[in-house]
Amino acid sequence: DLIDRGRDVRACMTDGWWKDAGNPEDMIDANSVMLDALVGANAGHVDERSRLEGTVAIGKGAQVLASIVHGPAIIGEGAVIEHAEIGPHVSIGERARVSHCRVRTSLIMAEAEIRDVEEPLVRCMIGRKAVVSGGAATRLILGDQCVVRVR
Repeated sequence: DLIDRGRDVRACMTDGWWKDAGNPEDMIDANSVMLDALVGANAGHVDERSRLEGTVAIGKGAQVLASIVHGPAIIGEGAVIEHAEIGPHVSIGERARVSHCRVRTSLIMAEAEIRDVEEPLVRCMIGRKAVVSGGAATRLILGDQCVVRVR
């Protein structure tokens, strides 16, 4: 819903550029290319302490609280971003929760939770319902439903 309805998204993937996104590194690269074609929209809530910069798409029911989002970035339906710095080139899935951390050039899948990570997470891919908390991790590739506590 949040991608430009006037353009065929498949054309963005195939015209002049193609990459087999069969591994996490390639998926992160493909995500960045797709986000560069994003059209901004806000169907959620952004509080007065937050700031959106560049092209940002926020899904229905999503909340951005006391945070900064640098576009291009997309925040899925029902996601919560709180006391965080997101982007650029970040996709956050539906009902994911990101709090007290910084995330750049990454894919955070639906219902994942990231909280209290001290160093910026860069070029990460966090699977559905995965949980990352604490410590100073900087780069993670996690499958669905993984739980990681970084010290």
